[in-house]
Amino acid sequence: MAHAPGSVSLRELQHAMLWSAASLACFTGMIAKQQLRIRWTAPLRELYGLSENQRLQGGPLFNPLVADEDRQHMRSACDSLITDGTSMNVIFHAQVNGAARRMRVIAERVGQSPRVVGFLQEYRQAATHEPQAPVSHHVWQSVGRLTLLDEAATAMAHELNQPLAAIATFAHAGERMLNLPDPPLPKVRQVFAEVSEQALRAGELIRQMRGLIKRHSPSKTSLSVADLIAQFVLMAEPIAKTHHIEFQIADELPTDHVLVDVAQINQVLMILFQNALDAVADEAVRRKTIAVTAQPRDGEVTLAVTDTGKGIAADVAARLFQPFYSTKENGTGLGLTSVRNILESYGSHLQYANLPEGGCRFWFSLRLSQGA
Repeated sequence: MAHAPGSVSLRELQHAMLWSAASLACFTGMIAKQQLRIRWTAPLRELYGLSENQRLQGGPLFNPLVADEDRQHMRSACDSLITDGTSMNVIFHAQVNGAARRMRVIAERVGQSPRVVGFLQEYRQAATHEPQAPVSHHVWQSVGRLTLLDEAATAMAHELNQPLAAIATFAHAGERMLNLPDPPLPKVRQVFAEVSEQALRAGELIRQMRGLIKRHSPSKTSLSVADLIAQFVLMAEPIAKTHHIEFQIADELPTDHVLVDVAQINQVLMILFQNALDAVADEAVRRKTIAVTAQPRDGEVTLAVTDTGKGIAADVAARLFQPFYSTKENGTGLGLTSVRNILESYGSHLQYANLPEGGCRFWFSLRLSQGA
C-alpha cells in the first residue's frame, strides 16, 4: 500500500500499535463472498461505548458511528486486504457517546487463508511520538489468546462430546430403571452419581476454556506446580488425542508452590504446546511426541516443553520473536512474542535449544513461593 507524504509505514504503525498503552481490542475475522466479516465482541463494543447487548449494522468497521468521510478510505483498504492480501491500516473518526474519537485499525490476512487477525485501537498519539515502553500486560494476553482459539475450541468441542454423551446415556438408563415395577435403587443411585461426575467433568473443561480466553486483570494465586500442570493438561491432552500425538507428563510432579496468574501461565504453556504440535505434525517426523517436565532447583522450578520435530533452522531462529513473523501458513507470528512478554513480567525468560537427537526444547523458570 502506498503511503502519502509524511505518513508512516505499516511496520511503524504495527510498532506503535503493539507498544501503545491506549485502549485496544484484538479481533479475528473471515473473508466471505468478497466481504470482511468481523463479529462484535465485548472489547470492540467497549471501544465504541456500546452496551453488552448492543449490535450495529455494518460491523465494527462500517457501522453508523464511523464518519462518512472515512468510509471510502476504509472500503478501499478492506478491498485491498481481500483481493491481494495488502495489510490494512486506517485511522478514522467515530462518534462515541456523542463525542468524536479517532480510531485506528490494523489487519492482516493469515497466510493464504480467508482468516484475518487485527487490532482496533483508540488513537491517542502520533505513531512516531510513541515511546518504546514495555508492552502492556493486557495487550499481550489478548494477542496470545488469538493464536489459541481455533485449535483449542475444536479440541474442547470434541472432548466435551464424551461427558455429554455419557450424561445422556446414564440419565436414560436411570430413567428406565425408575420405571421398573421394583426399581433397583442402589443401582439407580450409582447411575445418577455417574451423571453428576460427568457433568462436573464437562463443567471443569468449560471453566478451563473460559479461563484461557477470557480477558481479565492479572490475579496471582499460590498453588502447587502439580496443580498448575494438571490444569494445563486438561486443555492440552484433548488436542494431543485429536492429532494422535503421544503426550508425556511425569507420573509425579513437584508439590512446590508458585505464585502465578494461572490463566497467564496456562497461556504460555499452551502456546509452547501448539508450536510443538506444529513441529511434530511434519510427515517426515516418525516419532510424534511432546513431553512436559517440571524440575525444581535452587528456589525455582523450570517448566519445559519438548518435541521430537526437526528443530529450529538458523534462519528461523534469527526472527523467532519478531512480531508477525511465522513459518506456518496460518500462523499469526504473535504467540512467542506474547509468551516472552508475559514471562518478563515474572522476571523470567523464555529459552530454547535444538536437541542432538532431534527436536527442540523450550523452557522457562518461575520462583517458588512459600504457599501451602
